[in-house]
Amino acid sequence: MKKIGDCATCTTGYVLEHNLCHKDVTNCSSFSSTTTGKCMECASDFVLTDANTCKPATDNCKTYDGAGKCSVCSENYTLEHQKCHKNIANCTSFSDKEVSTCATCEAGHQLEHNLCHATVQRCTAFSAKTAGDCKSCESSYVLVNNACYTETKDCASYNDGENVGVCKECLTDYSLEHDLCHETIAGCKAYDSKTAGKCDQCLGEHTLEHNLCHKDVANCDSFNKDTVGKCDTCTTAHV
Repeated sequence: MKKIGDCATCTTGYVLEHNLCHKDVTNCSSFSSTTTGKCMECASDFVLTDANTCKPATDNCKTYDGAGKCSVCSENYTLEHQKCHKNIANCTSFSDKEVSTCATCEAGHQLEHNLCHATVQRCTAFSAKTAGDCKSCESSYVLVNNACYTETKDCASYNDGENVGVCKECLTDYSLEHDLCHETIAGCKAYDSKTAGKCDQCLGEHTLEHNLCHKDVANCDSFNKDTVGKCDTCTTAHV
């Protein structure tokens, strides 16, 4: 209830509160009841400084200094460039322009999709959602259990447990031996341990010549290099 002598209105540039005319402080929501012009509380999203001004608040700031600058961020946030950046695992510095944007990662990590991924040798692309999750490898390498292994030519699938990265199944018409996929040679019993597609030994009653297993032909001296089982020349005294 108004009393005799109470102020009804203040002059332009002043705010009436607690029967005092307070010089207006931009974005101040409450003034002192005893001290003229002293702001006690700022509007939402503003913070009160020692200079009696209301400064825009920093998102996710927990504590401010007397100048209205953020000094401590909320939990799980890091203070840098007067901004509170949401923590990113293994990030060592943030952008001075974009909030919560990582600029550099710890050693042994690489920055991609705003995540710090633990380095995977020969990985060319990482997940946009999960840190350290490799999605593709360099040419001539295959991705198995989040690691890049040397590709085995003509391999259809690789071991992902014991002997991880080693071929476990070849494409159709190929035989797996010595961790290599050998193009199947009819009648071949054993393949070379170093060179894919090279037959070392044929089944019984077969002759190995020109990397083909020719079914034995009595008195044949040499076989055709293109056609399996075709004798080109016979031994002396045979035609």
